[in-house]
Amino acid sequence: MRASDAYVARITGAKDLTAAQAFCIRLAADRRGDFTIARRFAPRRLAPHFCVLYAFARIARDIVEDPEHEGSRQAALLDWQRQLRGLGREAAIHPVFAALEQTVSEFNLPTGLFED
Repeated sequence: MRASDAYVARITGAKDLTAAQAFCIRLAADRRGDFTIARRFAPRRLAPHFCVLYAFARIARDIVEDPEHEGSRQAALLDWQRQLRGLGREAAIHPVFAALEQTVSEFNLPTGLFED
């Protein structure tokens, strides 16, 4: 999956958690082997959450580093931040944020951790 394809992905249902988590798992599996190895050592029940966290961070990194985002980098990062800050208050439009909302809620994670 190209970096720009991952960023522009959208969900059809505001709370389609199964599809959102599947998107994150596919994105994690589509990337370099380093994450696959790390995920292998995670407890089975936590693996989907690891994929969600990885997908969030990977897309943010891709926005910053990939040439495909040249010229739109700042706008894309501001959009990514806006979606993050909308967790729990706005309907998610990107599958990563639909899945991340569940992970943040389940583990009581402060969203400020994701802004650095």
